[in-house]
Amino acid sequence: MIEKVILTKAQVRKIIVYAAGLAQKAQFGLGIDAVYRVIDHLGFVQLDTNFVVERAHHQVMFARIPDYETQWLSELVEEGLIFEYFTSDAGYLPMHDFRYTLPVKESFANNGKPLSPAESRLKSGVLDRVEREGPLTVGDFDDDRVEASTGWWDGGRLR
Repeated sequence: MIEKVILTKAQVRKIIVYAAGLAQKAQFGLGIDAVYRVIDHLGFVQLDTNFVVERAHHQVMFARIPDYETQWLSELVEEGLIFEYFTSDAGYLPMHDFRYTLPVKESFANNGKPLSPAESRLKSGVLDRVEREGPLTVGDFDDDRVEASTGWWDGGRLR
């Protein structure tokens, strides 16, 4: 028989704060290795371009790593320790989880709707650039919109 465990709100709060890596200063250590440990522990850190103070993924790191430097995420991508991926949101994941993205990618390839001509041109341009320059991140591409953004969602498409 399973014994019932009852927790107080304070105990639950303490568990959640610890699990989020916010229970103590530098819970994951310092330096670039701490950035990897945060991503590995959380499993996914959302990459968000909308910000007032700083982009969301950097805020996550600044809150947990006192000596955090923004270029460390790019360095970890370049070293192949983390990667950018998009499911419902764009984010950084530890490379050891890459294999879990393969069924989703296969499903998109097999079940996705055909690309529009504009999407096909964009895809070809991105692939051509990656072939010429090597691995790139979203930040390596300029925003070349003809019309300025009207807000976060722009008629249903996240910008």
